[in-house]
Amino acid sequence: RRYLWGDGTLLKEIPENRNCTDLEEHEREDQPELTMHFDIILCADCVVPKLYPIEPLVDALDELSGIDTIAYMSYEKRHYEHFDPAREFRRLAESRNFIVEVISEEQFHPMYYANDIELWKITRCRNHFTGLSEARGRTSKNDL
Repeated sequence: RRYLWGDGTLLKEIPENRNCTDLEEHEREDQPELTMHFDIILCADCVVPKLYPIEPLVDALDELSGIDTIAYMSYEKRHYEHFDPAREFRRLAESRNFIVEVISEEQFHPMYYANDIELWKITRCRNHFTGLSEARGRTSKNDL
């Protein structure tokens, strides 16, 4: 199957519980939208604007992330003539209530350090997510 970043196809494939896997395709379409989120998301070499648009990546993180999700992303610094890819990713991430932190070089093992690669920790801004959850009808962390 083909999955596109941020278009919701992946979420439709993730069963909310084991019984959903037994449903026929037309029965699955009648089910309410799934709200399963991942604890950890790993991304590597995904911010490459010459090859991939950045916004669908942020859309996918938004769809798959709950309030306790932590995403780790490696980012290789690359020149792009139209905009700064790191700055654009951060702008889009912040618009979806994410916080993007650069993990300090001191936390890297010397064997794995490269001066042109950053490791980012991406989490939800809890203040914004609380209001967003309530607006969507979820009132507690357990509902996620």
